[in-house]
Amino acid sequence: MGYENLSLTQVQMEDGFLRVLREVMEHPSCLIQRKSIRESNQSLLEIRLTKEIQNLLMSPCCDTKRLKELAYARAVEQYQHTVFDDSDFQTEKLLYLLSNTPVPTKFDSHLLAETMKKVVVAKEGYLEFHFKNGYQRKIWIKEE
Repeated sequence: MGYENLSLTQVQMEDGFLRVLREVMEHPSCLIQRKSIRESNQSLLEIRLTKEIQNLLMSPCCDTKRLKELAYARAVEQYQHTVFDDSDFQTEKLLYLLSNTPVPTKFDSHLLAETMKKVVVAKEGYLEFHFKNGYQRKIWIKEE
């Protein structure tokens, strides 16, 4: 599979950012997103550890040292697979920042850093702006 090269000037990227930012500042409600309910999936190891803990608790002679080891191992496993979702917090920060910032007339790298997680240049000719709260917006690259 071959990839096409797409050249992008700094002016085009800055222009795209300004256009996206102005749109969001005009319609800040677009930053507020509905969340899909995500179920927590247990790993196979967590399930096994939970069963071992339950079996140990049901046994007439419970080995408390082993119980502590299993509980600690399960806690580590749960922590490693926990998904942290700070999109509400990031949305509040973005709304506060943008409501207290005048509509920009020129590119501001600080504002880019404060609002964006990443910017993707698509070979189809658009920029995809990923805001820090997860909101995404595509905008076509203007020809110079």
